[in-house]
Amino acid sequence: MAEIETTLSYNRFLPPGASAVSTLLQVRRGSDHRAQDEQLQLDLRLWTPLGGSVRSVRQVEPVRHDLTGDRAMVSEQVGVYPLAGLRSEPITYVLDIDIEPDEIGCEIRATRMELVHRGTSDVLAGGSVVVEWTDDDLLSVLIDPQVAVHSGQAELGSAIQLESRPPSTTTPIGPPRSSSPNVSPTTSETRPDASSFPGSIPVSCTAA
Repeated sequence: MAEIETTLSYNRFLPPGASAVSTLLQVRRGSDHRAQDEQLQLDLRLWTPLGGSVRSVRQVEPVRHDLTGDRAMVSEQVGVYPLAGLRSEPITYVLDIDIEPDEIGCEIRATRMELVHRGTSDVLAGGSVVVEWTDDDLLSVLIDPQVAVHSGQAELGSAIQLESRPPSTTTPIGPPRSSSPNVSPTTSETRPDASSFPGSIPVSCTAA
């Protein structure tokens, strides 16, 4: 069993011209971890593509704290943020990423995150946020309900969910939440190898 588990929640689809991506990251101890009362010191390492940037990193649960100004720059595309000590209670963060808009049908990796032991390269968990531009309003207008709560759009998100989802569908808004440790909700990628970060993270376009 992994020492920690993570969940990423966000809407994969962006409307034409959109450049902002908000992602909810929940970090929790592994369910059978024997040292639940011991504080685990973690750093969050974020990569963004060329032309992209991290607008903000905020802890929203169990207490609110803005971590944006705590960034330690590794390179132009990589920054490290010291997180609160992790005990038995999960901690939730909102990551706001800005990227350069692309054409309809293009998809890019907006950010890649790794959780490491503080001051080391020991990767405990990782995941990617992959987004795609679409002209399908039914996809791009959706707001992940968890992200909506922490961005002041809970009522709007609920209204959109009721109006936009076909009555017969059971598909939840936003990407599926993985129950497996260290797995991104939009890829089958497992915990990334520290030696591959960040150079092996391409920006790609699926448009013809």
